[in-house]
Amino acid sequence: MSSLLVSTLECFYDDSDYLSQIDKAMETNLSSWVTHLRSHLSSQFLQNTTIYILLEHMFLEVWAINSLFERYFNACAVQSCSYMILENYVAIEIITILFGLIGGISNALIFTVPFCHASFLRYRPISSSP
Repeated sequence: MSSLLVSTLECFYDDSDYLSQIDKAMETNLSSWVTHLRSHLSSQFLQNTTIYILLEHMFLEVWAINSLFERYFNACAVQSCSYMILENYVAIEIITILFGLIGGISNALIFTVPFCHASFLRYRPISSSP
């Protein structure tokens, strides 16, 4: 694999004769469906650029991003937007929620009942027996 990454594509350029030599060696007609790379075209990559560097650039000359969000939103022309949340509860979840509520209510009563009881006893009028 490392030998592939350090190799180049020089033999596939139009000024080389390697493609026809490969045809003769393999006794195929490879050049009929494989075309030469054009060396006269401008490129950011040289002919001797390694495949590793080409892979780093994902074999792309230019990465062009043309985002036209206005066209997208105009094409959609959304008048309104709504959504609905559907929740399905399993029986164990419902039981857990109920136990949590009962536990919370009982804890609240543990703290409030003694306070209310003490307040009630403190402000209750003392009645005298005959």
